[in-house]
Amino acid sequence: MKENSKPQEIIHRRGNRHVRVYINKEPLYYPPHWHTDVEIIAITEGTYRVCCGGIDFPLQTGDILMICPSVVHEIFPESPGSRIYIQADLLRPLHIYELDTAFLLLNPAVKISKDSFPSTVYDDLWKLALEIRDLYFSTSQLSPANSEETNIHATDDLPLYVETMICAKLLEFTALVGMNTPARKVSKSKKEEGAEKSTEDILPLLNACGFISEHFTEQITLNQVAEHVGLSKYYFERLFKQFTDMTFYQYLIQKRISFAQELLVNHTLSVTEIALAAGFSSSSAFARAFHQATGYAPSEFRTLNESKDFTQGKVFTPEQAAAAVGHVAKASTPLPICTDMYS
Repeated sequence: MKENSKPQEIIHRRGNRHVRVYINKEPLYYPPHWHTDVEIIAITEGTYRVCCGGIDFPLQTGDILMICPSVVHEIFPESPGSRIYIQADLLRPLHIYELDTAFLLLNPAVKISKDSFPSTVYDDLWKLALEIRDLYFSTSQLSPANSEETNIHATDDLPLYVETMICAKLLEFTALVGMNTPARKVSKSKKEEGAEKSTEDILPLLNACGFISEHFTEQITLNQVAEHVGLSKYYFERLFKQFTDMTFYQYLIQKRISFAQELLVNHTLSVTEIALAAGFSSSSAFARAFHQATGYAPSEFRTLNESKDFTQGKVFTPEQAAAAVGHVAKASTPLPICTDMYS
């Protein structure tokens, strides 16, 4: 990724594929950027630091970071080492509502380490990451596990069905992360009610999320969604908060913002057109909510996603890498979204 006045990125894939795997062994710095792909960074050697949505994630050998789609992130190398990058556009071609919901709940990123995940799940996630790497490079003359090259990427097209196999493993990876992310979804009191009750509750919750995914651009209300899943307004409101750690309206606004981020890639649409298409009542309401969620104005956010070559980062000297420690990206920790105007 070449540095200029507008740090941006576009994912370059093999042929017309939806996935890309890249091995980096240089201490490269990547300025703030975003893309609609989910990104997985697996640290095979050394230390790294990634700032996602204003949150710092220090990484060391054996850690994996899954960055959700459309999250602004900045990458700092802190020592020589090796990283596996996996990027995939899963949302648009697959249209799986549950996957879209998962990324909203896991936003901005999830750090996977031996300390934070069960050992068997941690091992399974690493196995999947390595299998994806090996499948991607299966027809390449390069051997990423043993190559002395500092930057390894394949340019020949993938054989038939290999991309499908990779996407299947990425879906399994995402599901395992979602099911095992350290608890924040269900309160202690809810857990104490027992697994049977939680199972009964999560079905209407998933139905609600599916309904929101279909109608979020419309002026839907809490009452309407609660009625759709057959629950009272007050019980549904409490249940939704317990399982998602967000109110219904916070979730709705995040859903609209996520959709707006995808639309911002299209420069033929104005910010006002995007605001209305995403379900906001006005461009000013959209701008306020968007800035609270991302730390950027919509027009400024748009400039962070244009023409960039991911294979070319800025090389850090050891002194520069050390100086980068403690740097905080522009985007601050997202503020709670005021929902009074949307109710």
